[in-house]
Amino acid sequence: MLELYHSLVSPCAQKVRLVLHEKGLEYRSQVLNIVAKENLKPEYLKLNPQGVVPTLLHDGLPVVESTFICEYLDEAFPDTPMLRGDIHERLRCRLWMKTIDEKLHPALGALAWAISMRRQFLERGEAAAVEAINKVPDPARRSRQLRILAQGFAASDVADAIAVYRDMLGKAERLLAQQQWVSGSYFGLADAALTPYVHALYQYSIQDVFISPGGNVERWFTEVANRAAFEAAVVAWVPEARLKMLAGHGRDCHQELSALAAT
Repeated sequence: MLELYHSLVSPCAQKVRLVLHEKGLEYRSQVLNIVAKENLKPEYLKLNPQGVVPTLLHDGLPVVESTFICEYLDEAFPDTPMLRGDIHERLRCRLWMKTIDEKLHPALGALAWAISMRRQFLERGEAAAVEAINKVPDPARRSRQLRILAQGFAASDVADAIAVYRDMLGKAERLLAQQQWVSGSYFGLADAALTPYVHALYQYSIQDVFISPGGNVERWFTEVANRAAFEAAVVAWVPEARLKMLAGHGRDCHQELSALAAT
């Protein structure tokens, strides 16, 4: 039996759900409220000591780290393989996945915090927000959240995140001029890995800051969004009220974000 501990809009949870649905796998859902820091409760930390989502339980065995979960699922359930080709083609996909994990993931974390999470946390009061953030186990993530909480868009993390996004999507634009999917001729693990980070731009209504109209990334994402797995794994999990809130937060800071991107 597969059981997934996840959250609604976490990019790491989204990519694992994408793989589950692309492979047609059934799973039991356990949704955690990240804003309420349910991911830092002792019972969850026993499964995932870093206090991050998602965590997959396969017959009771915990599997952590979203990229490892995706590869685990592809090996444990080899029907509809999502990492194909020869050793060099698989290596190229893994390099994309690694770069997304190491660069794009913290970049989205910084943008999401500046655009929306900071606002949500401060609604509880600054002291309560600081107390909650100080429980984050990972020191780098904790420090980034505290900086953005204090400085907002003035934090250097935000400008760095914009630069990372522009660099990564520029590389994707050039790659997708040569092939249909990031993985090659098929929708694979590298596509599942990139999808949430592009989708987030649309959720916040800031895609025009990063994505060229009529370009290859826009074409790719349109094809992704038309897949049945995207509807089931991403769209279906986000309540309409949440979507409106995220889009509103993005519109509220669009001018400030655009100005930063132009520097």
